[in-house]
Amino acid sequence: MRSGTPLIFQNLPINPLEIFRRLEDDVSRAFNEGFSEVSSGYPPRNIWYDENGAYVVTELPGVTQDNIEATVVGRDTVVIKGTRNAPEYQESERIIRDGRQYGTFMRSISLPFDIDEKGMTANLHDGLLEIYVPRREEEKPKRIDIKTQ
Repeated sequence: MRSGTPLIFQNLPINPLEIFRRLEDDVSRAFNEGFSEVSSGYPPRNIWYDENGAYVVTELPGVTQDNIEATVVGRDTVVIKGTRNAPEYQESERIIRDGRQYGTFMRSISLPFDIDEKGMTANLHDGLLEIYVPRREEEKPKRIDIKTQ
């Protein structure tokens, strides 16, 4: 007998109260993390750049290389899209909590410079997708030597 669950719900395959618990968790998470991240299902990412290019690190735990695609759109945008598959549970298994997000996702990242597509690299390891996006040579800052007379 599960404690805290009314007797009438204890033999049902899905506990109706669990639906409300999940809804409460989702609403709480939305207020704590921001609506756009939770409602969109997009994975979180960090982006930074220097004079040579940009670095994009996206959290993708449980996503395989076959389920991810990174493309360049236009001159300055990287698009990451893919699918995070939900685990398959046995009929006899009962879920206590399933807080991860599953399904398709897409991130469009506009950079403040034109991209050199030939020098791009992408590596997936330990649940992180790391993409290096170099600047076009023409976009890199040029130092001007200053002479004295």
